[in-house]
Amino acid sequence: FSFTIMVVTTFAYLPEICRRVGQRKHAKYTARFTVQQFTAQALFLILLGVLSFAIGISDNSVKTARLSQAMNVVIASTLFTAGWRCMPSHPANRPLPRENMRCCSIVIYGIRQNFRTAVSIFKDYKKGLRWYLIATMFVQSAVGALTTIAVVYLSSEVGLNAADISIFFLVVLLGTIPGAKFASMLS
Repeated sequence: FSFTIMVVTTFAYLPEICRRVGQRKHAKYTARFTVQQFTAQALFLILLGVLSFAIGISDNSVKTARLSQAMNVVIASTLFTAGWRCMPSHPANRPLPRENMRCCSIVIYGIRQNFRTAVSIFKDYKKGLRWYLIATMFVQSAVGALTTIAVVYLSSEVGLNAADISIFFLVVLLGTIPGAKFASMLS
């Protein structure tokens, strides 16, 4: 949940960054950040593998998964907190309406604004943006499910233990680094 909030917040800044720095530079930055993201994932996987081997649970997938989630909570909480504190404040694009201001009104106002934006996209951008966003929803879901399904498949059907699965995903993550560079050229 925290990761999704952070990603949505990050995506909200992308159009403004693109306008300020230009499309070429924006594509280069996006590729660089993607490489950094996958490199951090690979480093996390290496750290997990080393720790699970050091404490003697590398052959137990359940215990390794528990260790991974514990590490994930500690690292993500620490880094997200630091990241939010380092974010510069930005003035609001428009003032909130004064009618019916309650404690939850900013959330309701945001949901209403997002709904209006979605309706506008589906009504006014029928050929490009609408289909891009629909495709993105399905692709993000598929990629998210792939990692979960891959772990189950690799352990139960292929017979890999936690250490083998870590090596498998490390190879996959290392392959994404040149893919991010290629994506910046392609876009």
